[in-house]
Amino acid sequence: MKRLLFPFLLFISIALFSQSPKEKGLKTINKESAEAYVGFLASDALQGREAGRHGGQVAGEYIKSLLQDLGIKPLNKDSYFQYFEAYSKERQKRVRYSVHPDSISKYKQLAAHRKLELRNVLGYIEGKNKDEFVIIGAHYDHLGMDEALFEDKIYNGADDNASGVSAVLQIAKAFLASGEKPERSVIFAFWDGEELGLLGSEYFMLNCSFASSIKGYLNFDMIGRNNNEYNPKHVVYFYTESHPAFGDCPKCETGSAIKWFKI
Repeated sequence: MKRLLFPFLLFISIALFSQSPKEKGLKTINKESAEAYVGFLASDALQGREAGRHGGQVAGEYIKSLLQDLGIKPLNKDSYFQYFEAYSKERQKRVRYSVHPDSISKYKQLAAHRKLELRNVLGYIEGKNKDEFVIIGAHYDHLGMDEALFEDKIYNGADDNASGVSAVLQIAKAFLASGEKPERSVIFAFWDGEELGLLGSEYFMLNCSFASSIKGYLNFDMIGRNNNEYNPKHVVYFYTESHPAFGDCPKCETGSAIKWFKI
């Protein structure tokens, strides 16, 4: 029995060590994890994850716990959360919430105004060039509930955007599993208040001391399905030419099922 066991273990060890870091990472991305992440975030218990409401807060705690379990460090040393407030005029004025300091100062002076307490969830992996950053992000809030709806009152938000959150979590896991440091530090950002006007990402950039060191951003939004249900491998990307490499991407993918849109 021992004679049989040793060659088997040796074979397994050789197979594992022969995998490239990229292969090790990609093998951790799987359907089961995606279903678990999306299943919880889009469950009725979270009541549609509306920003500033109980369901949204539970979603934030869930994402934080997953980052902790994976071993992803918080971007801010003391917390995974970046707390912020959004203000608006009273509801009947139909004015969007704002996180800009000038708008907040103006709204606070009004006798009647609205305030939301929100929080981004931010983790990171330090790279070889630790002072250069790439951000991989997705918003985790959704539309909440509509009590006037008949029967099902919850906007569960499986595609928008539990699917994007799932992608970012699996990418974070893959980076760790690769066993290698990325070339640049990678921030995994989960934005709050995006359905109310991109509030979380705006607040982050307004208060980011290293904005000039951010070399790229990948955003995952509504990736659970595409606009052609008969072609499930069809992927749509939206990009800007803020860096020359993005403009070259469509040329690199000729003959693929990837469609690119410049914005």
